Amino acid sequence: MEEASSAYHDNSVNIQRTPEHGQRKTVDGGILLVIEAKGSWLHAGYHLTGATAGPALLSLPYAFALVGWVPGVLALLLGAGISFYSYYILITIVEHFESQGKRFVCFRSLADHIMGKRWSLFFIAPLQFVICYVTVIAAVLVGGVCMKEIYMLYNPDGPLKLYQFISLFGVMTAVLAQTPSFHSLRHVNFLSILLCLGYSLCATCGSIIGGLSADASAKVYTVKGDLIHKTFGVFGSLAIIATSFGNPIIVEIQVYLQPAFDVLETHVADVNKGRYSIRNLAPRVVGRTFFVGSASFFAAMLPFFGDINALMGALGYTPLVFVFPIIFSIIVYRPSKMGFTYWFHVLLIVCFSILTVLGSLAAVGQLSLDAHKYRLFADNIMSM
Repeated sequence: MEEASSAYHDNSVNIQRTPEHGQRKTVDGGILLVIEAKGSWLHAGYHLTGATAGPALLSLPYAFALVGWVPGVLALLLGAGISFYSYYILITIVEHFESQGKRFVCFRSLADHIMGKRWSLFFIAPLQFVICYVTVIAAVLVGGVCMKEIYMLYNPDGPLKLYQFISLFGVMTAVLAQTPSFHSLRHVNFLSILLCLGYSLCATCGSIIGGLSADASAKVYTVKGDLIHKTFGVFGSLAIIATSFGNPIIVEIQVYLQPAFDVLETHVADVNKGRYSIRNLAPRVVGRTFFVGSASFFAAMLPFFGDINALMGALGYTPLVFVFPIIFSIIVYRPSKMGFTYWFHVLLIVCFSILTVLGSLAAVGQLSLDAHKYRLFADNIMSM
């Protein structure tokens, strides 16, 4: 098998060909069978655009309602600036190692090389899993809600419930999850970005027309709730905004399921067998179906969209977007402790680490408060 001759060592991927009967080095099944670097810049463009215009954007109105217009806009602009800076840092680090002949194709291998496998295992892997799993919950939840809304337009008194539509969308997601790599879904993602742009255009025009209408309801921009709700809301809204910028900041993360599948294939795949061989296909189908199925179950049981996005942003995206790229920069470039860059980076790490902790506590607290108002498998969504 030609692909199996690619050598994987030092946590990076170097494309090297070995003689047919020569000694082969150990190849990472996750890198070989899940992650494909076949796309063009055009593919990357609409993959990243589709990831940015993902489910998290639907929660921005909810986030702004928790903090108000002015703080919300300021937080959005601040998140844009710092996330752009994180983009730049990651790009320079990857280029730095590539100039040394080491090409990293996923965030996990880059973290392994910089932090060491032990630290990466305890810090990066859990955060990636949280992002993957909770993103699937949010995506399946949004899909189920959209299907139900369409159903209610044509059959307002229909007997089908929200959890049934969530389950149906979960089945559809499980089918798509069987594709071996994200590159295999490039045509689906292209259609998705067109639909996202159409939705955004309709929502913007509808909001403007509705706001200017003579029959429009009174506009109230005050933040509602008692002190506890407001406190939870502030940190929860910041976590949601972090989620909005989190999808495209780390290239493989916008794949959602791929880091989890990467780890799965690393442990169970046989790289000497074909990608579609029974040996590799059977565990792939079982593992991926269980992953999506369990996430769909939680989406149907706890339909709290805004709270789920806040939890995902606080636990996953905030540290991976705003903390670890800065830590990587300090480890790789070792800036002088007497310079501005070092202390600016330390300030970012401290501030966003605190935000990670407070945001996580606020998201869990808000989820607990909302859970008291709703029963399991409710027929309506909370905090959309």
